[in-house]
Amino acid sequence: ADDAWNSSFLAVMLDAMGRRGDELAYCGYSRCDQHLQPMLSDFRATQDVTFNSLLRTCRLSTLATVYDSRRIGKIRFPLDSKREDHAMWLSVLSKIPVGRAVDQVLAKYRIHPTSRSANKLEMIRPQYEVYRQHLQFGRARSIFYTSAWAMHGALKYSR
Repeated sequence: ADDAWNSSFLAVMLDAMGRRGDELAYCGYSRCDQHLQPMLSDFRATQDVTFNSLLRTCRLSTLATVYDSRRIGKIRFPLDSKREDHAMWLSVLSKIPVGRAVDQVLAKYRIHPTSRSANKLEMIRPQYEVYRQHLQFGRARSIFYTSAWAMHGALKYSR
């Protein structure tokens, strides 16, 4: 709600999708405090994503990702998850082979210390539930992917 797109965000993203025939594209974003002062290094969109790669880490952000709903269909957030964004992106990527990276920083993400997802330890259980309930994975597989997600998240927010 208080994040921001650069003025060229839509033009660059739609141009990249149109030129390449992509069904989903995502870009980088700067990670700022509530006053838009840099807090962490920019998140860079350098790797294309697939359903399998998204199981281990969520590179996609609702702020910096665009998908073609005419080609994929409308995908909604599940109502029963604190990790609804990741569950939604997994649903999208289950329908297409790949989401393409646009290696430009085109948005600003505000990190609030009191935000719903600020405490990463509190997000472990909801993340596990994405695998267990949303994807219907068994316990061992859900624990494996939750562990991978936690490791990647720790690295992402340490830079």
